[in-house]
Amino acid sequence: MTRRAMIAVAVLLAGPAAAQSVGEKTGVNALIGVSPSTADFVTQAGISDLFEIQTSRLAAECSDAPTKTYAQQMIADHEKTTGEMKSMVQGGKLQATLPTALDSTHQGKLDTLKGLLGDAFTKQYHSDQVKAHKDAVDLFQRYAKGGDNPELKAWAAKTQPALEHHLKMAQDLDK
Repeated sequence: MTRRAMIAVAVLLAGPAAAQSVGEKTGVNALIGVSPSTADFVTQAGISDLFEIQTSRLAAECSDAPTKTYAQQMIADHEKTTGEMKSMVQGGKLQATLPTALDSTHQGKLDTLKGLLGDAFTKQYHSDQVKAHKDAVDLFQRYAKGGDNPELKAWAAKTQPALEHHLKMAQDLDK
């Protein structure tokens, strides 16, 4: 049995509450298709936005023209989604806290990107964008289907098509 399958079985046996509290950090929720808790969704979506904005600011400064154009759109779009989430939290519609810094995984990816130049930078940025947007689409899709906050659930469903478009744009950068 693979390690992922064993983790999935353990989480399933532990029950839905354990899957939501541990799963987003470990990737188990995505593996088995469990919706994140509202707090986990806000944390992960917020970190995703921070990562997109920070890496795209770098790309807007030191990459090729098509990548700079893409990066500018990522900055604008992810600042918008951050603002929308912040508005829901400050309006009392969500009992969650938006992250103000990257987690260690995303910080490590950002640090790696900062150490690259030229084609190596552009190639890594493109790869990071594809992975980040695949993860975001999955996160938003799962919350839109099974989230426990109706307003956030509707927002996730409304936002998901834009993330899918971002993913396609990121995939097309290398064509």
